Amino acid sequence: MAQNYATKYEKQVDEKFTEASFTDVAMNSDYDWNGVQSVVIYDVNTVPMNDYTASGTNRYGSASELGTGTQTMTVGMDRSFTFTIDRKNYNDQQMATEAGKALARQLEQETIPEIDSYRMARLLFSAGGVDGTALTKNNAYEKFLAARASIRNNKAPINGLIAFVSTSFYSLIKQDSSFVKAGDIAQNMLITGQIGRVDNIAIIEVPEIYMYGLEFLITHPVATTKCQKIADYKIHDNPPGISGWLVEGRVNYDAFVRKNKKGVIYAQVKGFKIQAAAGASSTATVVSADVDLAIAEKAGFGVVYKAGATQAAATVGADLSSWTALPASGTATCAATNKIAVALVDADEKCVVPSDSITVVVGE
Repeated sequence: MAQNYATKYEKQVDEKFTEASFTDVAMNSDYDWNGVQSVVIYDVNTVPMNDYTASGTNRYGSASELGTGTQTMTVGMDRSFTFTIDRKNYNDQQMATEAGKALARQLEQETIPEIDSYRMARLLFSAGGVDGTALTKNNAYEKFLAARASIRNNKAPINGLIAFVSTSFYSLIKQDSSFVKAGDIAQNMLITGQIGRVDNIAIIEVPEIYMYGLEFLITHPVATTKCQKIADYKIHDNPPGISGWLVEGRVNYDAFVRKNKKGVIYAQVKGFKIQAAAGASSTATVVSADVDLAIAEKAGFGVVYKAGATQAAATVGADLSSWTALPASGTATCAATNKIAVALVDADEKCVVPSDSITVVVGE
């Protein structure tokens, strides 16, 4: 005789791992957007030095009017979410969908991670130095020191630097024999997420999904201003048309790198991986990546692709003006068995971060 076994659902919810924002420490709040959507800041030019002449009427040289420039910072990210919790579902599921906890979960698992991801993309887009050399355990520390030297040669401050590093880079540098003990873990960590210091630079290890194909990115809080105009979250109890709860949230935020401070941002690029699946016609290819291409595009990047029988991955700095913009749907044009590559490009259509090149297979 068949047996019918009972099933029991526990009240305790299997929560995902979450963490606080890791980008806050790398941002400043120098400007106030209260009551406005845009803030304009000035930068003031200088003049070259002259040889002083001990005679005549222009002994200091010919005076020229001091020029100024401006940078307009307009808050562009206006994002939202909403969901409902039916009262019967709430009651019948042992109150596991309690609205207050659901809202907190939404913020921890969706809202804060998106803001961090966007900020990282903005930092990368504005980096004053970018290098695409492949790293190994034998050159990881050398390249980190080269990044520090580049920042210093731009006359940028060294004290207060913060490095966001990928899990793979952290592993490499710990295996680099030339690293010795320069990165010993400090006893007292004052920055959220900090795991140590390398040459007096705070190290924060970041999950790969936030890194946009980076090995590491070094920055300083002086370079980037964060803005959050709206952070509005509401729980409506029995709103019209719903027996239960309606939860809504809206965040209006952005991050801006000051144009004269780009020299303090340096990015070491590894590249990201993509997947593609050809459609039934073997030409409609849906591309997915292990980085958030949609957020990268909102941060200023162009997302482009190219396909062909022998298509190779792009290289950092290459001119990709001949590549095609990847549609928001991710559907590219590529014949089955051909290769396809994707890249993030700057405003001049130069490659900043390439993907790998993969072979498209025939879809089902």
